[in-house]
Amino acid sequence: MPGNHDSSWKDEESSIKSNEPLELTIKKKYINLEQHPFFSSLLNNAAFRDMYSSPYGSIWDSEEITVVGINSSARDSIETNVHHGSIALQDLNIIKEEVGKLDTKDKVKVLLTHHHPKNYTDRTFQDNDFSIMQNADAFLRFATSSEFDVIVHGHKHIPRFDIHSDSLNYPIVALSAGSFSASLKDYHNGVANFFHIIEVEGKCVTNDNILGKVTTWAYFDNNKWISASKDRDFISHEEFFGDIRNRKVLKKELKTDIGSRIASHGRFRWQILLGRKPELKYCNLGLREIVVTELCKEEGWEYLPMKNNDFLVVLEDSPQ
Repeated sequence: MPGNHDSSWKDEESSIKSNEPLELTIKKKYINLEQHPFFSSLLNNAAFRDMYSSPYGSIWDSEEITVVGINSSARDSIETNVHHGSIALQDLNIIKEEVGKLDTKDKVKVLLTHHHPKNYTDRTFQDNDFSIMQNADAFLRFATSSEFDVIVHGHKHIPRFDIHSDSLNYPIVALSAGSFSASLKDYHNGVANFFHIIEVEGKCVTNDNILGKVTTWAYFDNNKWISASKDRDFISHEEFFGDIRNRKVLKKELKTDIGSRIASHGRFRWQILLGRKPELKYCNLGLREIVVTELCKEEGWEYLPMKNNDFLVVLEDSPQ
């Protein structure tokens, strides 16, 4: 997906000075990508390919996955001070119509774009961010109404993991990927580059949403590639998705599960519970941490973290 630094501003500037039509100017600024052997080969594999002309999107389709890419940088210009994203509603409607022509049943559906469709709290500088995607609400509504499983975007250099949903109640894994090979030492106070693997391990039998995890590594010059850390990188090394119990429901269930296990065996272990309720493997670890910490404080239990996302809960001051 082209970003705001991937077009040829020299060719665009020349086209603007020649007073050429906007469509031609946009197409010319992507000559460097369109004629590049690697990027042209990727586009040639698409079932629908209009990345550099209206509707500025492409669709790749195979037996197991459908990937829709939308060029949010197409209308970004060398003449603008803020390089925000933009998606025209008429273009979005065309892409949605093209997706509707495909048989995507039982496939993983991924939506890619460059700019962020929602603003995030900035951690490294205080300047206002005006570069969010224009018509982002329509983009996100397209994602939920078309039941995409995953949204991946860039532009923001600090990664985020979240689950996006709206009134349609369809949960979408949302990954703000950060940067892979940017020089960020000065501009972003030493933020790392990142590499992610999204693993889809199945679908929920009840809600039909995907189950799996995102695994993330961070690159620093002094350490090379290391596991990401939530405290340092704002994304954990492993982020699980798929179990959509909310905080109250999860807390009620775990209160019963942990309490009964402590009463009968003197201690509770997460891995043992997963043997009975394997779907809880896909519970978000941050949510799990909040719920278990609250329960331990309220019930007089002690929380003992272990390796591999496992943990014990025992009575406070009990022998361990």
